[in-house]
Amino acid sequence: MHTETERADALQKYVEGKLYTKDIAKHVGVSPSTVTAWAITAGVKLRSRGRHKQEEPTVRQRKIIELAQVLKYDEVGSRFGISKQAVHRITVRWKAFVKPKRAPFVPGDVINWQGKKFTVYMANIDGGTLVDSKGKLVRCVVWNNGGHTPKKVGFDERYAAKAGKVAALAVPA
Repeated sequence: MHTETERADALQKYVEGKLYTKDIAKHVGVSPSTVTAWAITAGVKLRSRGRHKQEEPTVRQRKIIELAQVLKYDEVGSRFGISKQAVHRITVRWKAFVKPKRAPFVPGDVINWQGKKFTVYMANIDGGTLVDSKGKLVRCVVWNNGGHTPKKVGFDERYAAKAGKVAALAVPA
């Protein structure tokens, strides 16, 4: 039998999360399942299984993403010894790191950005220039900011591109 202080010490280490359950059990002289049972009895939230999610892709995954933007998935897969489905899975998982092939918006699109409506004046793959409702230009807007792209909510003919040229800026009166 173990004293209450030994149990309390083991549970404290369990809650802190700095040691594995097996290490806590070895220190106290019990099995890992006993430590888990003590945690259940004490009403402590159990630890989840598995590892923490990656925040960024690995160097190999970044190379796969870069090649997948210019080559077919099966070609990329053959270079890295993986299937085209695995290449697709990597690009979907790390979509915030994938550069689009074309701009997500065109001049004239009305978007909802930072809780306000703006009209796209100029656009490229990474960002663009917007016009607010008063005609003021907002420069250097980044479309994919932390994985969140603005939503398109409409279209304004006054700023639409005509025959490959951007229409003259018509400032609303």
